[in-house]
Amino acid sequence: MGTAERIKRHDEFFKVEEVFPEEGEKIMPTVYEKWVQKGLKEGRQEGRQQGLLEGLELALDIKFGTAGLSLLPELREIKDLSRLDAVKHVLKTARSPDEVRRVYQGVSG
Repeated sequence: MGTAERIKRHDEFFKVEEVFPEEGEKIMPTVYEKWVQKGLKEGRQEGRQQGLLEGLELALDIKFGTAGLSLLPELREIKDLSRLDAVKHVLKTARSPDEVRRVYQGVSG
């Protein structure tokens, strides 16, 4: 979460307290907790994505060299962890970078 987002949320907290002086103290911790949980979930997903990408980079380099590494810009655009997992699983049997590409592009063949 960037600074601007934190400032915006901070301002929202005080607006709620102004409109609902008594209830604001009860409402905002709940909203705050939801924001924190959402941030934690997003952070875990980003960490898992980064870890998968680092592993894929190593595997592609070992298996296919420069040709395999050429897939990285496309793989970095993928936010769906299940698609990255599919790439991870196909790497053991894939015979070419194109075969790997077909997996994350959803092309059967």
